[in-house]
Amino acid sequence: MGWLIALIVLLVLAVLVTVVIWFPVGIRVIYDRKGLRMWYTLGPVRLLSYPVEEKKEDSPVKQILNETLGETKKYEGVLGEFWSDLRTTLKLFWCLRPKLRITRLNLTLITASQDPASAALQYGAAWAAVGDLLPILEEAFILKRKNIRILCDYEAKQTQLTARLDLRIPFGQLISRLVHYSMNNLEQKS
Repeated sequence: MGWLIALIVLLVLAVLVTVVIWFPVGIRVIYDRKGLRMWYTLGPVRLLSYPVEEKKEDSPVKQILNETLGETKKYEGVLGEFWSDLRTTLKLFWCLRPKLRITRLNLTLITASQDPASAALQYGAAWAAVGDLLPILEEAFILKRKNIRILCDYEAKQTQLTARLDLRIPFGQLISRLVHYSMNNLEQKS
């Protein structure tokens, strides 16, 4: 009877590990009339990351302490550290790139102009930009669904843009890529 319980526990653990490995993590970015918003996604759970909710004001005691003591700022080497961190981030992103999936790309651009010739020029320029950008995205990522619409509105006062991008990677592949990236960096530093 004890072996049956152990077998069930191992089976449940195997199922949990499999679910966690294939659990998708990612980023959702939306731009519309409300502005830019970004969420981190862990399966069905979304956590808002931008814009950050405003913090409550500090207490008067903290404000007085900050004014009297002042804040120490570090100016030396900041630019060098920034570029080093940027290079490291780009290398990491490049390492993750083959496994990243764009699960949804929605783009709607409504060009606005009272003049039909100007609207036609904006329309053509927008499709030219999409034509240049789309092959780069399709080569760099696995692109699942895309919906790109460019329209003309002769009565609107300003051009409107609505965009949504869902970028995902399975958690197991994220971990394996991070380990691979870390091992490559350790080999290069030694």
